[in-house]
Amino acid sequence: MHGNGLPREERLSGRILFNELFSRGRGFLSEKEQFRAVYLFLNSDSNFFSAPPFVQFAPVVPKKCGKAFWRNRVKRLLKEAYRHEKAIITEECKAQNRKLLLIIMPVSISQKKTPVITLQEVQPYVSGLLQKIKRIV
Repeated sequence: MHGNGLPREERLSGRILFNELFSRGRGFLSEKEQFRAVYLFLNSDSNFFSAPPFVQFAPVVPKKCGKAFWRNRVKRLLKEAYRHEKAIITEECKAQNRKLLLIIMPVSISQKKTPVITLQEVQPYVSGLLQKIKRIV
């Protein structure tokens, strides 16, 4: 796989991890409040900490945002934007020996407000969110 791919190990999955993330995780909004990031850092003594990767990511798009084809497109765009920018936080987490669980979801965009959405519209927000997380690490 290419250096900026998103292998299966880097995808956040599993009900237990999602519940842990939503219950203990912290979050913040992107500029213009378009997207929200929810994250949780795990130290090496945590029950959920396993071998690398040090960052696990999942795009989340609620049903209220639009129909399935639109939600799937937004998920694909979020994954692609994350793949391009993931080096921002991956190296920092490796250096700190911390694991990061991360979810990015749309807040104020929907199929009705934005029927056509492109990578150029999504990428700056994802990059900004990852820069904020890097400062927190």
